[in-house]
Amino acid sequence: MDLFFDTTLCVNPFDYYDINDTPYFDLWDLLSFVMFGPFTYLFIYFYTSIEKNRTTYFFYISIWALIAIVSEALAWHANIYRYKNGYQMFYSLPIYLIVLSITLMYHRFFMRKNK
Repeated sequence: MDLFFDTTLCVNPFDYYDINDTPYFDLWDLLSFVMFGPFTYLFIYFYTSIEKNRTTYFFYISIWALIAIVSEALAWHANIYRYKNGYQMFYSLPIYLIVLSITLMYHRFFMRKNK
């Protein structure tokens, strides 16, 4: 899902940012896409070990969205992300909140189905 938003916001008609050093797909692009796997794994892994209620759900999503923003800030400082057309980092926050919420709903749905 993260990859969907990244590739949607990086191309026309939006073209809000470039990933890595060129607008073309190369090895570094592949490596930046691979980083989503461990992030999602840890997100779900730690979710399975916490007490679940509405309050913890809200705080858990919020904390991981902040972790994602900090990760994006570090990537921006390393020139992995280059914003353009007026895009700013804080625009990513609602996207992270949506993606993380959908990821947890997806996880809960399939875990409930498998029981």
